[in-house]
Formats: sequence, C-alpha cells, structure tokens
Amino acid sequence: MKTIYLHIGTFKTGTSSIQGFLGRNRNALAQQGYLVPSSAAPGHHELPISLIKEYSSFRGAWPKVEESSGQLWKKLLNEIESSQCDKVVISAETFCDLVNEHCRDSSEKMGKLVAKYLRNYEVKVVCYVRAILPYMQSMYGETIKITPSHRSFEEQVGIYAKHRSLHLSPTIYLDFYEKLFGRQAMIVREYKREKLANGDVVHDFAEVIGLPTAIIETLLGESTKGPLSLNTSIDPRQMDLKRAFNLAGVHGPDLNRQIAELLKGAARLADEHNQGSEGQLDASLYDLICEEQLELNTRYGLEMASPEPDLYAVPDVPRNVDDLYTIALLGLVISQSQDSIRLAKQNAKAIEQLQQQNQKLLSEFSTRRPGFLEQLSSSLKTASDKLLVKLRRH
Repeated sequence: MKTIYLHIGTFKTGTSSIQGFLGRNRNALAQQGYLVPSSAAPGHHELPISLIKEYSSFRGAWPKVEESSGQLWKKLLNEIESSQCDKVVISAETFCDLVNEHCRDSSEKMGKLVAKYLRNYEVKVVCYVRAILPYMQSMYGETIKITPSHRSFEEQVGIYAKHRSLHLSPTIYLDFYEKLFGRQAMIVREYKREKLANGDVVHDFAEVIGLPTAIIETLLGESTKGPLSLNTSIDPRQMDLKRAFNLAGVHGPDLNRQIAELLKGAARLADEHNQGSEGQLDASLYDLICEEQLELNTRYGLEMASPEPDLYAVPDVPRNVDDLYTIALLGLVISQSQDSIRLAKQNAKAIEQLQQQNQKLLSEFSTRRPGFLEQLSSSLKTASDKLLVKLRRH
C-alpha cells in the first residue's frame, strides 16, 4: 500500500518554503521513491479549493480553478497509480479551509470525499502549529499586508473568537482530519526554530517524511541556489503604515507591490528604537488562547509555553520619523491618484513621465536635502486634501 503524506500547513508555518522545496526537487525526490504530483503542482491548492467552490456557499478570493473537483482528484489518483513511487507528498495549507467558519455547513461532506479519494492508501497527516498568540500576530500582519483591512489587532482577535475561527482554534482542523484518518495518522509538530530539525522547517519536514539525512543535505544544498523564504512578514511600524494606506482607500494588486517597496525603504530610513508601548488582550480571549494551547500540548505531546498577555510591542517613533512616514504616504497617494492612473492608461508617454517624476521625487527624498522635507510637506498638504476628497467620492 502506498503512503500519502498530506501536508495541511498550517498557515504561516513555512508552507511556501516547503512547497518551493518540493517543486524544485520533484525529479530528485522521485529517484528516492517520493512522488510530488504535478497534476496540481505545489502547493496543491486546487484540490481543496475545487471542493470548497463546488460544495460550499463560500466564495472567497480563491485562485481560478479550471476543472471540477472530480476531474482534479481523478487526475491525481491516476498519477499516483501510474507512478513507481511508493510515497506521495501532497501539500496545501488550504486543506485547513475545508473547516473554516464560512464552509462548516458542508465540511462533513467535503471531508468524506477526501477520505473516499484516499481510501486505498495509508494517509499520514502532517501539520505544523505555532504558539497561538504569535501565530495570530503573524496572521494579522498578513491580513493587513494583502487586504484593505485597517482593524486593530484586538479587534481582529475578537472577530476570530466570535466566529470560532480556525486561526484561534487549531483543534478544529486537527479534529477534522483525525476523524477522517485516525489519531495514528496525525503528525503534529511545533513550528519553533529550536524544536525543528536543524532549526529549519524544510529540513524538519524532509525528516518527517523519511528522507535520508544525506539526501536532505544534498537537496537543501541545491535549494540554497534559489530563495526558500517566499512570504516575508512586516513589522509593527510597517503594519501601522499599511493600515493608514488601507484607511485612505489606497489598495490594489499594483499598489500593494509599490507599497511593499516603500515600506522596506521607510524601514531602512528610520532609526532603530528599543522602547515600545504594549497593550493587553481581553482576559476572556487570553484564557481562550491558553485553554486551546493546553489542549494542543496535552493531545499531541507539544511543549508550547503559556503566552504572555502582552500584545506585540509597537516601537515609539520620533516625531521626525513620523513626518517621514506621513510624507511618504502622501507622496505615494498623490503619485497613484485616480487621475494619474487614468492618464497612464490613455497615454504611454504619460507613464514614462510619471515614472521619471516619481523617481526624481524618491531620489530627492532619500538624499534628505536640508529643508527639503519642510518644503515637500507644505506643497503636499493642499494636494493631498484635494485627493482625499476624490478618494472618498470613489
């Protein structure tokens, strides 16, 4: 009987790095007896997403799936059966989404289908979990980074609790897969550097699926030629600035890329500061986190420390750095105003001129010429007020 390692994440636990490793080393892994299916290339998100789209009422911002769930799973099973490999690795953190709060009306049906498709194999469910409070902080940062949300951290945690989100309660998806495949199928690991083999989640995952150490070191050596960390986080200062962009209505695929670059530049310009202000979680939310984490420790033999009730520290930023961020925000809002975007679409020459003007502005901004910030702040004030009025109308 072939063994399937079903890697379900969870989110923010190095899944992109693991999937990148699997994709880059598909041929080498096949030589070791491991099939990484290409029918739904890593990550294998189409497999769970196709089920969610067909059997639940949830219509999230999923990638487009061209084929039906039946077609995708049939292609997967055909590839497994035609392969000489006796081990199969499937990886997609979106398998956790089969039980997210928007899909629970159809979770049981989708789970039965997954179990049916994999009934002829020995299934090992591999899942990495983080201490809950740091995990939610990371998820919060990701939400601010890629969406228009401008909620505070406390507000976001309150929403997780209200809807019993799987982000606050990992036992939801662990119970789901344990019910499908049994306790003996569950391999639950703590995502913490000192707990991971060689301090690296990719190395740890390779050991979990049984790859020999020599092969792991060889493949990881090859993998260092390309980036392994594919999904970087933003720090609290950058997070607050991104929330300001979201509040101003400045959000979109192209703008997000430029905002990300601006955040990196602003971070480099700002001085490092050690002092910070701390907030605290509501006592009931803190107790809920402690109870959930204790259950994970007891059930799966983990040793996650009890969380501190303090929120992440937000560094105090001197006034001049605040001004720097404000001017950067205003400059980007103005340069990417609706008028500029419409003009760029109409005239290719205008695109080039706009890029040159922006480059000049950023160049002068970075040199921090004496008096330049004061002049720029004054000249941007009137323009920014007018622009914000336009944005509100839209």
